[in-house]
Amino acid sequence: MCTNEPRATLALLVDDHELVRRTMARALTKYFPEVLTAANQTEAEQMLEHREVTHVICDWNLGENHPKGNELVPLWRDRWPSISRAVIFTGTAPEDIATAPAIDGIVDKADGLEALLEALNR
Repeated sequence: MCTNEPRATLALLVDDHELVRRTMARALTKYFPEVLTAANQTEAEQMLEHREVTHVICDWNLGENHPKGNELVPLWRDRWPSISRAVIFTGTAPEDIATAPAIDGIVDKADGLEALLEALNR
């Protein structure tokens, strides 16, 4: 169950579409004191290097010639132990995405913010 009170955590949203990043970051600021955004693996890892991110929300398809989110999340959780929750937020059918133990949930973008928050709070 999601709560309407901000939590003392830091979220990183990784999505290759600028409109999705801006819209979701704005919505997530009601629940996280700070929301960082990145368009790709390189930008995300630069932020992870310098900040103690607790929650990662990563698109599954970050564009052609980029690793998939379900490949990146396990690598990031191994390297940055501050990540306590990691969710794939995708427009691809969740049942078509291979999961890994490092991924706490896969949420269809069409299911919206409430479904994403629920997956982050499990």
